Amino acid sequence: MNTLITLGLLLAAGPLAPLEVQEPASSIHWFADYDAGMEAARKSGKPVVLEFSGSDW
Repeated sequence: MNTLITLGLLLAAGPLAPLEVQEPASSIHWFADYDAGMEAARKSGKPVVLEFSGSDW
């Protein structure tokens, strides 16, 4: 019975735990140069997000 209660508490508390620790926004380095950004992403193994904004492109 104690095992069942413990399991129930763990399942109930699971969604309260953060899934992943994120870097503070101030530590994110933005690249304006596509090739430099892609190279940095390749070296660090991180995904790339491209943002197209404005009407001048």
